[in-house]
Amino acid sequence: MKKMLEGVEGVHMEQESELDHSSPERLAAHRKVKTTAHRIIGVHPETGRKLLYIGDKVRLFAGMTVEESEPLLNYLRLHARRAQFVCRHVPQKDDIVVWDQRSTAHNALGDYDRRNELRHLDKITLLAPCTHGL
Repeated sequence: MKKMLEGVEGVHMEQESELDHSSPERLAAHRKVKTTAHRIIGVHPETGRKLLYIGDKVRLFAGMTVEESEPLLNYLRLHARRAQFVCRHVPQKDDIVVWDQRSTAHNALGDYDRRNELRHLDKITLLAPCTHGL
C-alpha cells in the first residue's frame, strides 16, 4: 500500500456549500481557487518519518474519478482514525493543547451542551515555510 501511494496526489476541494454561488463565473473562479492537489504521502521535515496527508477535503485522487477514488479514500481515512493513532483531549479550564499541524489531523467535537456551556479557543499559528513537500 505504501509503495502504491508514493507520488499519488489527493485533490483537496471545499464543500459545495462553502463556495460562492452568486454567479456561474464566481462559482467557477471559487472552485478553481479552492481546489489543490497534494501528495498523499509526505515526509516530516524534522523527524524524517512518513506521514499520511489525508482528510475529509480530499475528494479524489488525481487521475481517478470520485467513484474510483472513494473506496481507497475511505480505507485511508478509517486507517488514520484507528484507536492507536488517536489522542482524545477532554478540555478543562485553562488547558493548553499543542500539536504539530504538519502531521496531526484534528477535529473539535461538539460533544457538550452548547446552550449551557461556554467554550473559548484562541489559536496561535507559528509562521514557518511549507516543508512537508506537499
